[in-house]
Amino acid sequence: ALIVCSDRTFAALGSPARAVPLRGVHHAGGTWRGLGAAPSLRAVAARAFDRWKLSPDSVSAWEVHDANAYAALRALSALTGRSA
Repeated sequence: ALIVCSDRTFAALGSPARAVPLRGVHHAGGTWRGLGAAPSLRAVAARAFDRWKLSPDSVSAWEVHDANAYAALRALSALTGRSA
């Protein structure tokens, strides 16, 4: 489980050794372009990785939101370069 909280709440939890730094957040939106839309998603991912100086291999946790599971899995596949 992932808990995002304030510093005050985190201190009350008493588990600083288990903290994981949040290195970046990137948001993008668009319109449905069909099943071949992954290249545009890859372009968004490339911008995010460049902005935060990260690579897919340096990310240990992903959070992707989409209207359906298929689209979310397709997004993860495009972001990581691996099939979902």
